Amino acid sequence: MPPHPPERSRNWRSWRQASLTTRISIFAGMLTTIVLLPALLASYAALHTLMLEKLGYELEATASEVRLRFEARLESDIDKLLGISRQTIFSNALSDSAGRTQYVRPTLIDLCRATPELEALFIADFRGRVLESGCASAEASPGASALAQDAVERAATQRALAREGAGL
Repeated sequence: MPPHPPERSRNWRSWRQASLTTRISIFAGMLTTIVLLPALLASYAALHTLMLEKLGYELEATASEVRLRFEARLESDIDKLLGISRQTIFSNALSDSAGRTQYVRPTLIDLCRATPELEALFIADFRGRVLESGCASAEASPGASALAQDAVERAATQRALAREGAGL
């Protein structure tokens, strides 16, 4: 049968008062706990804050590096496409409606294969109608006709970023 609460407190009291060594040990343990516990909690809080800051800086640096790499790749792809668009094969494609499919479409398809980031690549006439498409059909891309019309109105090459699965 377990001792009753008064007996337990009597046992504790008698053990605590049994010797001076026991009392000094209990006092030293309590004093150490009282002094070190706040210091440990403060150290943990400071370490936690420093770790969060370090992770934030690392994430920011990684994101910046990825952004710069993406921008460089995008600029390279745009420069490549602009250089190719100035070739006479594409000028001839606007005037040669009969032979356009034979020589322009394979070229556009090859460009799309060489540049997997492209969602759509197409040639439009002066009215903004899509004449030939290399990647997914221009009609499949919801923003393709608007992009073609914008290219005609501005008389310049147009490009747009597409989110994955969202189209142009």
